[in-house]
Amino acid sequence: MLRRFLFVFILSFIFSINSWAQVRPLSRAGSELSADERALIQAQIENTKAQAENARAQAEWARTQMKARINSPNDSWHKFTTDPADALAAIASVFAMALAFLLLLLNALNYKTALMMQENSAFYEAMRRLGDAKDAAARCAAALTVAEMASKNNGRNPYFHFAKSELTVIRDIEENPLVKDFLSKLLAEKLSI
Repeated sequence: MLRRFLFVFILSFIFSINSWAQVRPLSRAGSELSADERALIQAQIENTKAQAENARAQAEWARTQMKARINSPNDSWHKFTTDPADALAAIASVFAMALAFLLLLLNALNYKTALMMQENSAFYEAMRRLGDAKDAAARCAAALTVAEMASKNNGRNPYFHFAKSELTVIRDIEENPLVKDFLSKLLAEKLSI
């Protein structure tokens, strides 16, 4: 629409310039023009005036159309309700936004689930290492891992009660005095027992 307006405006400007120009009959060395030549020149002048008037009318029509489009408050709604392509585009964009939001939500849930699975694996691996009868250092490291995981979130952790009872039992049955002392300190510091 803007292209058409500019095209019509440029055409009207060009034709206006042509109509303003004074057409002077050319004379040949002081001689008068023939009647046919004068008629031809007069026809050219009339044609130029008609073209200029037509260009002005088209420019005025384009201006009124632009004003009508600018001043029409329901133009978008009217176009939406009458043109199926616009309606489908709007519906598709809303659907795409809803799908993007759903995928974002699913990604967040998947990330949270993956973190929980990783935490569960680490907790159960540490619990398995707590039962290592040969290596006292591995038992101490596993006990520290279990106590740290259980002490997260101020006791609202799902591992808290299980870890507390397991570490208490392991402390009671531990034979190595260094590991037993380490477990007692760990229970007092991390799990407040």
